[in-house]
Amino acid sequence: MDVFKYTDYRNLLRDWLANEKKMGRMNASRLAEKLRLHPSFISQVLKDNKDLSAEQWIELCATMNVSEIEHDYLHFIFLRSRAGT
Repeated sequence: MDVFKYTDYRNLLRDWLANEKKMGRMNASRLAEKLRLHPSFISQVLKDNKDLSAEQWIELCATMNVSEIEHDYLHFIFLRSRAGT
């Protein structure tokens, strides 16, 4: 998965989950469990109604097993998406 084509962390998360689900490795419920979140919270994040915290985002990146440079880029798009302006 080419994380560098994304400019919004939610789109990346949606695509990553779809790919993981297709491979039988992860779905939204399992991700919520892994991040110690309620499944409805993950659903709200995917629907653009809620944001992950920075700590949750870091844990998600670890779950996604991204490289250091991918992590840096993803951190930037996460912060950008949460910026007020």
